[in-house]
This record gives sequence, C-alpha cells and structure tokens, in this order.
Amino acid sequence: TGIAGPGTCSYGVYETESKWKCNTAATLSNTSGTIVISTYVLKDLLVSTSLVNQPCTYRTAAKSASATVNVPTFTDYQVTASSIGVNAATTITPVNNKKFNETTDIYYLSKISSANTIAVTIALGPNPATDTATITACLTNNAGNQINTPTWNKVWCPTTAGNPTTGCL
Repeated sequence: TGIAGPGTCSYGVYETESKWKCNTAATLSNTSGTIVISTYVLKDLLVSTSLVNQPCTYRTAAKSASATVNVPTFTDYQVTASSIGVNAATTITPVNNKKFNETTDIYYLSKISSANTIAVTIALGPNPATDTATITACLTNNAGNQINTPTWNKVWCPTTAGNPTTGCL
C-alpha cells in the first residue's frame, strides 16, 4: 500500500491496534485531493490443483494430459471505503481493476492535511475474487499423466502487443 508521491508505508502495531501507517514526503496543503492506494492484490500464489485434459504435446504430437500441478492464482482485493475522520471519500475509482497492477484513486472533498488520519478499508473483491491461470501449452509423457513446462494464460496480466506487462511473467 502506498501514497501517491514520495512516501513509505509499513504494517505494524500503532496505538495498540494493528494497521498500516504511512509517511509521505509530499506536502499536504490542507485542501481537497486524491490519494492513490496500490499493491493490495496477491498474485502468482501457487495452488495445487488437479487438471484434466490439458492441451499438451508428446514428442511432436498433440496429446491431452491430466495431473496435479501448482497453478498460479490471483486474489483480487478492492478498496471498499475510506474516510478522513467522519468525512467519507467522495469517489473511489479502481484503475486496472482485477489486474496485478491495480490501483485505486480515492478523492476527498474534505481537506487533507498532514495532521489527518486517512482510514482505508480493503476487502476481497467481487466474485470471483480469485482467478486461476489456464494452460495454453505444455509437454507430457506417452501416458498423458504428467504436465511439464506449462505455458500459463494469466488473465490478471495486462498485455501490450501480445506480451505480458513487465513484472507479471
């Protein structure tokens, strides 16, 4: 999680409550404005999954394969609420929703100053909150009971000219 502009955030126990605490080097000018929250998704967790009839190759021939493999998995979270004291955010807008580089712009009509505490609530995203990668190609043995060197399609990785975005390989 971070604040737009130069700054750092850390998770720990503050004032006897576990929460994020952020310090920013940006000047807060006691005016309305937007903060950006980022890096609140979990990507490429490996989940052991039984896959059936996957599109593989044995030697040079197409062959269907079934096996239990570790599948890359993505868990989407979303900003559900935010406030400065009793003043709720005016708008909460996700950018690149359900992608690994998702951020959320939170706009406050109330004044933001260096003395404010900004509360942000993050929860599991809407259904489906979890996406799993699918196999586009792999190698197998003659029996078709192994899945080796799979090529994964990760729907949470945006592409440019057909290539995955840097950082989402």
